[in-house]
Amino acid sequence: MNFSNSKSDIVKRYEDRNDGYFDVNEISEIVDYYLRRLRTKDARKAVEIGLQLHPDDWELHYQKCRILLDLQEYDSAYAATNEMFELCKSNNEITDIDAMADTILLRGETLVRMGNDKQAKLVFKELLQDMYGKLDDAYLDIADTYITLNDHETALQYLQEGLKYNQGNTSIISEISFCYKQLRQVDKAIEYCNKCLDISPYSSDSWYNLGELYFSKEQYSEAIDAFDFTTAIDDTDVSAWEMKAYALYYNENYRKSAECHLKCARLNGSNDASSLAFAAEAFEKAEDYENGIRYYCEVLKLQPENTDAICGIGLCLFEQKQYEECIVQFKKAIELDGSSSDNWMYLGEAYAALDKVEESISAYNQCLMRKDNQSAVWATLGNLHFETDNLELALHCYNKASEYDPDLLYIDLFLSLTYYGLGKMELAVKHLKIAIAKNANSTDLFLEVYPDAQAFIFTINTNS
Repeated sequence: MNFSNSKSDIVKRYEDRNDGYFDVNEISEIVDYYLRRLRTKDARKAVEIGLQLHPDDWELHYQKCRILLDLQEYDSAYAATNEMFELCKSNNEITDIDAMADTILLRGETLVRMGNDKQAKLVFKELLQDMYGKLDDAYLDIADTYITLNDHETALQYLQEGLKYNQGNTSIISEISFCYKQLRQVDKAIEYCNKCLDISPYSSDSWYNLGELYFSKEQYSEAIDAFDFTTAIDDTDVSAWEMKAYALYYNENYRKSAECHLKCARLNGSNDASSLAFAAEAFEKAEDYENGIRYYCEVLKLQPENTDAICGIGLCLFEQKQYEECIVQFKKAIELDGSSSDNWMYLGEAYAALDKVEESISAYNQCLMRKDNQSAVWATLGNLHFETDNLELALHCYNKASEYDPDLLYIDLFLSLTYYGLGKMELAVKHLKIAIAKNANSTDLFLEVYPDAQAFIFTINTNS
C-alpha cells in the first residue's frame, strides 16, 4: 500500500465531500495532514467532524485537546480533558492505563499553560502511582511536559526524582544532560552525557550530544573525538559528519574538514551544493586552491548564480597571483549581486595587486558605500591615497578608520605619517607617541617612509 498516495486520496475525498463518512484512522490522517502544514484551524474542523461521526473515540478527543492547546484556547482544552476522563471511566474499550496516564499528563500541561502550576503539580502527582507503570518513566513523562514548555528547571526536579528509582534509565540521564545544556550549565551537561555513555557506550546519539557540548565550549579536539565515535557507530549519520567537519575546520585541520564535507555530499546525494561549498572553502583555507576551484565549480553546476562560489573561485585565483582572472570572477559576482560590500573589497584588492590604483580606489569606495563601518577598508583606502600623495584624502580615510576602531593596528602611525607630510608637526608628534606606546617598531617604520626625519624622531625621544 502506498501510504502517501492513499493519504492524499483521503484528504482529497474529504475536501471534495464526495463521501460523508470517514473512519477514525482516516480522520486522524486528515488531521495530521493539516497539522504538518500548520493549518491548525483546518485540523480543528476535521477533528470536530470526526467527533460527530465517532463521539466516543478517545484518540480523536486527544487530538482535539492538543489542537486547542496550540490555539491557546486553554479553557476549552481543560473542558476537553474532562470529556476524556469520562471516556476512560465509562467505555470499557478505552479504560486502559496508557489512555488514563496520557489524559492526566494532558490536563497537567493544560494547567501549566493556564498559569496554574500548583494545581498542575497536584494533577501530575496522580500519575505517580504504581498502577500507571514504572515511577521513573512517569517522572520522565512529566519532565517532558515541562521541557516542551521550556521550563527546564522544573523538568530537572522531576528528572532527578525519577533517577532515584532507576539509576540506569538512560532516557532520564540524557534529558538531564539536555536540560543542563539549555540552562547553559555545559559542564554538568557533559557529566550526565558521559554517564549515559558509561551505561550505553555504543549510543551514537550520546556521542553526538557529547560532541555538540564540547563544540559549544570550543573544545574542538574533544568534539572531534566524540564525533569520531558517532560516525564509527553509524557511518551514515550526516549530522555527525557535518559537525565533525566544522570542528576540524575550527581546529585548523582544513583538509580533513573538506573530506568530511565531501562525505556529507555523498550521503546527501548529487544535489548537495551546501556541503560542496563548505568543502571548497575548507580546501581554500588549506591553500589547496586547485581543489578549492574544483569544488566551487561543482557548486556552480548546481547553482550557476551562487555568488559565494564565484567569489571563492576569485579568491583562489587571487592567492595563485592570477589577478586578471580573479578580477573576471569578482566582476561576475558583482553583476549578480552589486549590494555585497565584500565583492567590491575583493575587486579593490585585486586591482591594487596589479597597481591599478584608480580602479582599486573606485572599488574600495563602492565597498564603503555599501558598508561604511569597515575600519580596515578605510585604512587600506587611506594607504592608497597616501601612496599617490593625496594626503588630505588619506587623512580623511585614516580618521574614519580610527573612528570605527581606535585600536586598529598601526592606525596612529598612519595618522602621524600623514600629519607629518602635511606639515602638522604637533599632531604628528601626538600620534607617533601613541603609535610607539602600542608598537615599539613604529619609529623604524616611520623612518622607512621618511628617512630624513631623524631630527624629528630625536625630538620625540628627547621629550618622552
